[in-house]
Amino acid sequence: MSSNKIKKAVENLKATYNTNNPFVICEHLGITVRERNFNETRKAYFVSIYGQPSITINSNYIEKSKNILCAHELGHIILGHTGVNNFESENQEAEREANLFALYMLFDEDDFDMKFENMTSYLIKYTLDRNIKLASKY
Repeated sequence: MSSNKIKKAVENLKATYNTNNPFVICEHLGITVRERNFNETRKAYFVSIYGQPSITINSNYIEKSKNILCAHELGHIILGHTGVNNFESENQEAEREANLFALYMLFDEDDFDMKFENMTSYLIKYTLDRNIKLASKY
């Protein structure tokens, strides 16, 4: 999917629900979000069973990180990715799209030196990963 279509999808969600909080948007869309105590290797994933999507997030991350992980998984759902996906999936195109969705959802493009659509997949992932941190108790 093109960067422009992803940006428009995010803008539409933010305008419809008057928020960029992915947890609030999930609630409005009827998407269940759960937290589970995983080790640090599993960040988050989504699954759709009988057409009902749900997101599971590692509870060991700080709140800002959980927002990024939730936005990423919401991106998979909104963009129509199928099956079980997680933040470390092998499907590089689906991961790039979900990462870009999260970037548009949570970050202000004006704070960056370039447009998100011009960022490489590596730079998008790096930007998100730099903002994902485990809670100190873990």
